[in-house]
Amino acid sequence: VTVTFADGTRETGDLVVGAEGAHSVVREFLYRESPEDGALLTTPIVASATVGTMDREVAVACRERSSLCHITLDRNGLFTFVSTHDVSAPDPADWVFVIVMSWPSEEDLGLETYDEIHKDMVSRVQDLTHPFKEAITTFKPFEDRCWHARMTYWPTKPWDSLGGRVTLAGDAAHAMTFHRGQGLGNAITDAAEMLQHLGAMTEQTPAELAKAVQAYETGMWPRGLEAVTGNLENTMAIHNWEVVMQSPLVVKGLKKEGDKVRVNRSDIDEE
Repeated sequence: VTVTFADGTRETGDLVVGAEGAHSVVREFLYRESPEDGALLTTPIVASATVGTMDREVAVACRERSSLCHITLDRNGLFTFVSTHDVSAPDPADWVFVIVMSWPSEEDLGLETYDEIHKDMVSRVQDLTHPFKEAITTFKPFEDRCWHARMTYWPTKPWDSLGGRVTLAGDAAHAMTFHRGQGLGNAITDAAEMLQHLGAMTEQTPAELAKAVQAYETGMWPRGLEAVTGNLENTMAIHNWEVVMQSPLVVKGLKKEGDKVRVNRSDIDEE
């Protein structure tokens, strides 16, 4: 298999693995005869993200509530995620956080520049309480570290791997929304299972390679589809206040035992 890159360079090998993300060029190639089958699907949810610092007192207050991250949901369908990124600096004013926000919007908002995205994020958190509101309103994004996009996904489906010569992994194979946090785990599983099947080849022949790739894909296709579907369902649910208020987390809560927080599985199943 020979691959030609955008800069004109070429590489030749036995197997091409498209693992270049949701907007995979390799996936486009595999579905070149039916582009609509390989195209991303859109959701009614948009998201903004940024990286930077916040006021000293707010940074301390956020870390006091959770050393890793916190999530808020509000009745307007706003999801906010504030995550610790780097707290190695002695001054809390220099601690680095990552903020991700998402909310329902059928129309494209035209947010493109750093200032537009940042101002829009600040405008959406006025109903949040301390310190979650101030985590956004006092936030100081690093230069050009603001992004905005409509959330998309691709339900995994079987493709023709051309005799085991071309396949997909990671977001290229199962592009999913992020609210369930399963993208990285599935990508790692892809790599582990592919390595397992390639390592089990009894001989280095095209036929054995095709069998190994087929074994990888046969296991990954249903797993990928389940992950994409489940994440989409979760994304839609957490932006619907009525659904959130009927979730087991709200209705039945959590039981804390020592340092462990447990949710009764039977309670979830009943829901």
